[in-house]
Amino acid sequence: MDIQKTVLVVDDSTTNRSILCDILHSDYTVLQAENGIQALTKLKRQDKKVDAIILDIIMPEMDGYEFMNKIKQDKTLSQIPVIILTEKSDRDTEKKVLESGAWDFVPKPYDADIIKLRLKNVIARSQVSLLKELNNVMNYDPLTEIYSKN
Repeated sequence: MDIQKTVLVVDDSTTNRSILCDILHSDYTVLQAENGIQALTKLKRQDKKVDAIILDIIMPEMDGYEFMNKIKQDKTLSQIPVIILTEKSDRDTEKKVLESGAWDFVPKPYDADIIKLRLKNVIARSQVSLLKELNNVMNYDPLTEIYSKN
């Protein structure tokens, strides 16, 4: 039995959020936020574990770059994979987005199949990372960092 994953869509455009919700609702539980401030509030409330974030860069109040900077400072939130959606598809923007900590980048207008595949891939990669970390915690003593016989 597969538990449905939760995705937080952060975009100031009601239309874009609606389009993304339509694309994702059959495969994911979709939460929405209009800007980075709302997104941080939802994430910190942790009503539901968020498995991935789809984030617009250009937004009022708190843009995507500032949001990325804030979640990097929180050990729990920094583990959530982020896919950036933006109208700017030039090399410099893509580089800046990836340097900010995003796991992937999708230029607008976006293709529904591409969004679904990239989202599926980042969630799978994040789960593999978590399993490796859990394996490390279970196999190594946290004080000595030596292999544990347990």
